[in-house]
Amino acid sequence: MDAKIQIANTTDVLEGTKVTTLAGDNLFREGVVVSDPIVGEARARCLNTTPASNEYGMSVRQVGSVDVGNFPAEYPLPTAQVTALKTPAAIDSLNAGQLFIGGAVVSVTNNTGVLQLRNPTGSGKTILLQKLFLASQSNLDVRFRKNTTVNSPTVVTPDPLNFASAVTSIAEVRSGTTGSTGGTGLSPVARLLANVTTEFEFPLLIPAGQSVSAQFQAGALDTIVCYATAVWTEI
Repeated sequence: MDAKIQIANTTDVLEGTKVTTLAGDNLFREGVVVSDPIVGEARARCLNTTPASNEYGMSVRQVGSVDVGNFPAEYPLPTAQVTALKTPAAIDSLNAGQLFIGGAVVSVTNNTGVLQLRNPTGSGKTILLQKLFLASQSNLDVRFRKNTTVNSPTVVTPDPLNFASAVTSIAEVRSGTTGSTGGTGLSPVARLLANVTTEFEFPLLIPAGQSVSAQFQAGALDTIVCYATAVWTEI
């Protein structure tokens, strides 16, 4: 119940709540009024609502609502600036129809399998190779090379990752089962474990007129089946 305590030597009183603890003690809890004490109606709503019956050690009051439009001018509401979240670059590329995927299944006996991503001369664009996924049915080594020539290539048609886009990829994707010639090595040998998909994350910029290839070697008596998929952006 609501209670008041007279402040000595003044006409003022201290308002609060009289509670009875589980031990049977009568206590006076000082209340905090969440309202403008000048507005009588708001103050009455805060003080005159019955506390929740299962509360102990404090009083719970319903403070009602506040008309923000009529908030006193001397107490202006704080303002905040909201900065729009920038769409990630990958989503921008996807929406613009610049993100593509291409791959092949290459079966090789006693030779070198190849998957090549090439940016043709005069394309006017740069290819950003983002990811390369490789998997094999047996353990094998993978070498990455720049600007090789694929022997007897099979052409792979890239697919846009934005199905609603009419943009056609400028990339030339080729696979091969009889190796490649020329070019320059890019990195040490990477080892693929059987039946495990390995993700290579670059990024790697391929200017017009250049290419990158993933090459995997089968032994003299071995037949390997390798699954290779590239994901890239054309900018």
